Amino acid sequence: GAAWYPAKAQIDLGGGDWAMNPAHIVYETLTNTEWGMGYPPASLDLASFAAAADTFHAEGMGLCFQWVRSDSIEGFVQDVMNHAGGVLAQDPRTSLFRIIPIRGGYNVATLPEFRRGLNVIEVESFQRAAVTEAVNEITVTYTDVSTGKDGTVTVQQLANIQAQGGVVSQGINYVGIPTSGLASRVALRDLAVKSQPLCKVKLKVDRSAYGILPGQVVRWSDARLGIVDMPMRVLQINYGTLTAGTITMDLAEDVFGLPATGYVGQQPSGWVEP
Repeated sequence: GAAWYPAKAQIDLGGGDWAMNPAHIVYETLTNTEWGMGYPPASLDLASFAAAADTFHAEGMGLCFQWVRSDSIEGFVQDVMNHAGGVLAQDPRTSLFRIIPIRGGYNVATLPEFRRGLNVIEVESFQRAAVTEAVNEITVTYTDVSTGKDGTVTVQQLANIQAQGGVVSQGINYVGIPTSGLASRVALRDLAVKSQPLCKVKLKVDRSAYGILPGQVVRWSDARLGIVDMPMRVLQINYGTLTAGTITMDLAEDVFGLPATGYVGQQPSGWVEP
C-alpha cells in the first residue's frame, strides 16, 4: 500500500481523478494480511518492484479496480499484470517475487545467449506463423473513470488488413483501465504482438538457463535455421529435475514495447444533457 514507495503509488489522470500503480496493487495483494496473501515484504524483490513502479508511473499506467472475493487472488494478480504488460515470477535462486515489465529498450548484445553447440541441446519445435493467422483489429473495453461506464477503443493494423484482404477482429476486456487514452495505447501494444507473424520455438537447453524467468528476453541463434541473435521473450520455462539435467524453454520472437502515444481519436458522442 501507500506505506511502500508512496512517491509512485498513485498516477494522476487529470480532472481530480487518480489511479493506482500496478506494482503497488501487486505489492498490496501479496503482502496484505487481511485480504491478501500475507507474504512478508522480505519475500519480495523490492528493487524489481520499485523499478517496475518507475516504469509504470512514467507511462501513466494507472489502474482502477478492486479484487472481488469471487475471483482467486492469483487470478487477480494475473489480471493486473495482463493490464500492465508484465509478469510476476518467483526467482528459483532467491525464492523472491519479481515483477518483469514486458518492454523493449534492451541491448540485444547483452542478453543471455542460446545457440546450438553452446547450450542448446535440441530444438524441439520451431514455427513461424503466417500473416493469415494474425489478428489485425483489436477492440479494448475499459471503464471510464469520469462516468463509471464502459467505453471502447478500436485500433487496426492496416497493412495486415490489406495482406489478408479482410478484418480479423478480437475484443479484450481491460476493466481496470480508466481512460480512453490509456486504453488506446494498450490496444496498440496488444495489436503490435497479435498482428505480427512471430516465430515460436521450444528449446531443450542445459542448466545454464537455471534462474531465467518468464517475461525475460534472451537471444537465440541457430545456423541451420539461419537465425542470428533473435530477441526472444520467455513464455514458459520448465527447470526439470537435477537428475534429468535439461531445461525446456518456450520462446516467442519479441515485439513488445508500449507505444508512448496513442493515435486513436475518440469521437465525442455529440449527446448533450437536456
